[in-house]
Amino acid sequence: TGMMNAASKAVELDPNHASAYESLALSKLHQQWSWSEAEQSFRHALRLDPANAEVRHFFAHFLLWVNRAEESARECNRAVELDPFNPDLISCLGWHDVHVGDYDGAVEWTRRALTFEHDHGWALMVMGWAYEQKGMFQEALSALRKSFDSTLKTASIAHVFAGSGNRAAAGKILEELLEGSKTKYVSPYDIAVTYAGLDDKERVFEWLDKAYEEHSAFMVYMNSD
Repeated sequence: TGMMNAASKAVELDPNHASAYESLALSKLHQQWSWSEAEQSFRHALRLDPANAEVRHFFAHFLLWVNRAEESARECNRAVELDPFNPDLISCLGWHDVHVGDYDGAVEWTRRALTFEHDHGWALMVMGWAYEQKGMFQEALSALRKSFDSTLKTASIAHVFAGSGNRAAAGKILEELLEGSKTKYVSPYDIAVTYAGLDDKERVFEWLDKAYEEHSAFMVYMNSD
């Protein structure tokens, strides 16, 4: 509720500030899963500041989450047109391609992002996902290992190990995630991803139920992850 209250207060203090409505949209989306209200806030932010690349970038995420892939692609491209040297935005074009199954396109976009920032964590993460889907497991592991530290990275590496036939390595990572979850926060969605790689469907649904209960951030990608 903290993020929601802060976003609502920001809108109240400055109702003409696009970023305030962007924050409100993201809180409506992630915390309340209120799709229609999130879209209203995004569109209001864009009316206030049509040239705001960041707002278009997050609106593109929203459109992908609600299965409007063509609209999402247009907003992704508009964001990059507005800020063409931003590796965050370029990487998200690749992320979009992963979700619609264009893995070659995803690799090309993430390579372009890395020309602007050679160790960009999100570009490397997306590149790893794309390489995995192409069956290029060593390339996937290389990219993922260089991405930013997170349980998402750890789960993604386990998923690659499992997909490439190295179930022992994937199982070891799963044990580490489960042990770590006893003393620190580990997203249940990430644990579900690891079980998915190991094809343990019962455990996948067990952990997805937990992710649903806590509104885990990546649950909104369920339609295409």
